[in-house]
Amino acid sequence: LPAPSLSIEKTGAPGDLAAPGGNVDYTIRVVNTGNTDLTLTSLDDDRVGGTLNGVGTCVTGRTLAAAGVYSCQYTRAVNGVAGDTVTNTVTVVASVPAAPGTTLTESDSFIVSIVEGAPPPSISVTKTVSPDELEAPGGEVTYTVRVTNTSAANDPVTLQSLDDSRYGNLAGKGTCTVGDVLASGAAYECSFGANYIGKAGDTFGNTVTAQARDGDGQIAEASDNALVKLEANPNPPAVLITKTASLESLPEPGGEVRYDIVVRNVGGEALQIKDITDSLIG
Repeated sequence: LPAPSLSIEKTGAPGDLAAPGGNVDYTIRVVNTGNTDLTLTSLDDDRVGGTLNGVGTCVTGRTLAAAGVYSCQYTRAVNGVAGDTVTNTVTVVASVPAAPGTTLTESDSFIVSIVEGAPPPSISVTKTVSPDELEAPGGEVTYTVRVTNTSAANDPVTLQSLDDSRYGNLAGKGTCTVGDVLASGAAYECSFGANYIGKAGDTFGNTVTAQARDGDGQIAEASDNALVKLEANPNPPAVLITKTASLESLPEPGGEVRYDIVVRNVGGEALQIKDITDSLIG
């Protein structure tokens, strides 16, 4: 005699979602545990809003022989706040061709827990410059940028961008690149050169901004700036000239006098004598 029976199992992954939630992949498995054929007449999910026929890979109307197995998959979003548990139930109805008018109904549920979301990633940026003071009219400096992953443990980030308010995208400038993966606590460092020309008292400030992304797609951003100041030359170029004569007077008009000229560099820079003139000689 026909002894129809069936079982249904509903599973899902993941079983825990960080608030506010996300997608869960569900799998339905129906097994004909009887000794006669069954026809799957309906497959319903209370959170989908009705039949699963045509949802994901699920279809109804299939015939299951004794010990036969039918499975299908579909994906649905599950959202909530931390602490929520979301239960949804699937129900299968099967008819028994060998016993017209006989139907079997079985259900199973899967629970998804909404848990406290992981803290967002964080980074710190330090920008330094050497030298930070230049003698006017200016010269070359070297900037060093250091990005540190200050996120919680086990949250690596990938450096997405390095942008400078004065020099734009730093990728490819000096030793700077993007795309490096930083483990929690790890740091990335690069440097690039720049030139400043101006007058004493000028100050040049610029800010670098770094962005990094963790495995969940969350973005961390941080900035830092550095200043370069042009100072007056504390030892400007200068010379001291001394002129002496071999005689201070002549007994009569005319005669020869020897002049000695000494030029001393009393400034802070090397000098090259270009010309020496005399008011009488030219």
